[in-house]
Parts: sequence; C-alpha cells; structure tokens
Amino acid sequence: MKLDLTTTWGVVGDATPNGWNGPDMPFYKSTVNPSEFVAYVTLTDGEIKFRENNDWSNNYGDDGADGTLEPGGANIAVSAGTYKITLNLSALTYKIETFSWGVVGDAAPNGWNGPDVAFEYVPTTDTWKALVKLAAGEIKFRQNNDWANNLGDDGADGTLEPGGANIAVEAGNYLIELNLNDNTYVMTKVENVWGVVGSATPNEWNGPDVKLAMDFTKEGVWYANNVTLKDGEIKFRANESWDNNYGSNDADGNLQAGGANIAVVEGVYDIVLDLSNP
Repeated sequence: MKLDLTTTWGVVGDATPNGWNGPDMPFYKSTVNPSEFVAYVTLTDGEIKFRENNDWSNNYGDDGADGTLEPGGANIAVSAGTYKITLNLSALTYKIETFSWGVVGDAAPNGWNGPDVAFEYVPTTDTWKALVKLAAGEIKFRQNNDWANNLGDDGADGTLEPGGANIAVEAGNYLIELNLNDNTYVMTKVENVWGVVGSATPNEWNGPDVKLAMDFTKEGVWYANNVTLKDGEIKFRANESWDNNYGSNDADGNLQAGGANIAVVEGVYDIVLDLSNP
C-alpha cells in the first residue's frame, strides 16, 4: 500500500511514546482508499485517541469500544504490541490489527523460533528498516512472528518471493531495508554501532554500553529515549571499544574525537548523537 504523507491526523495517548502531550504518531493517507488513513505504531499497555494537528479541537474516541468513532469519545484501551491502525473518517470507523515485520533465522539473535528482530516502518521512504547484529548463517523475513506470511530470496538477487529460499549472510551489523511495494530488500553492513558509556550509566565505564538506535530518517543520527543517568560522566563510543569515541572538550554540545568526559547530573534523558556534524 502506497501512502501519502501529507495528512494532519495522529495517534495520541499514554500508550504512545510521547504520551498525551504528543507530538502524535502520524497517520498517512492510503492512495488505495482516499477515505482511509494508516498508522504503523508500537504501543504499550494504556489508552489512545485520534486527533488532528496535535490539538484537541478535533478528536475522536470510541464510546462503545465497538470500532465506531465519536467526536470527543472515550479513550480506547490497547495492549502492548506493534499495530497497523486504519482510520476511516468518512464511515467514522477504525481497525487495530497486530502488524509487524521481522528478521528470523539462525543468524538472528533468537534463532528460527524468534521472537524476531523487528523492523520499523519509515514513512519518508515507505519502507521497513532494521539495524540487526547477525552471525554467519541464514535469515528470512516474516510477518507477526509467524510463518503464515514469510519472504525469502530464491535467486539471491535482492528480490523476495513468498516462502522463498533462506538468505545467507556473513557475521556483522547490518542495516536492512525491506520494500514491500516491489518485494525487494537491501542489506548494508554498518561498521560502527554507537552507545553511551561512563560512570553515569548503569554499567559505568566497563559497559555494556547504553545502546543507541539508528535514526532511520536522518543519516548519521543515533538516539536513545528515557535513559536514566546518575551524577557522573559519559562519553560516546562505537562497538563498545575505545578505538572510536567522542567527548566534548568545551561542554558546549560539540563533540571531538577522543574528547573530554561529559559531566551529567542525575535524571532521565533523551539522548541524540548527531555524527553528521560531530
């Protein structure tokens, strides 16, 4: 399904990453049905609603918990999971379906039985991406941690076939991009996976480090949300090794290779490492 990214509707609630204050998790217009909006979201146990422009002036809930929307209606209870939400503002209905794609195989961290390494939907490219550490072995891609819908590569040519052959891989960290519009995939080796280390982190200077996630929409940007730090110091390093590390000599937000430790005070932080301009 191709999506139009210009919609102003979103998912808000304590079950979403940004809570009731937003910014909301965006819906996108379906180009198959112009009355439908689609969102791919990972939720925690809690409640959600749908609203326009990150504002409460125009919002919908579900008074009867029956899939029918009412203006200003009741919060919608959800369980933790990854979902596809389809919103139809003409019919005033919605549907929440378990929906995820993942990497499975003896090369994946959890083997052939899973749970799979989850892909993240990237609306700017209308593709699914995952950063995954693989061992030498084989992988496939499957939906909802189940074999009913799985993809392999019969020709080892980057084109996927339903139920196709296992994909042989060498050991390493990979950025995998899955395009379900044309059933293709691209695997790119990632030399450096970044983390936060230091006396302010749970495991202090010896690690393992606080893992940073790759921002799939911004090249060179890594992040971690809701990181609990104590009074102390931190640095950023690649692959839990000191061969490639950054600090800040002037404590001004700018980084230098091998720079000084960064002092922090106790608290919960959203951390962004921008290596496009260290």
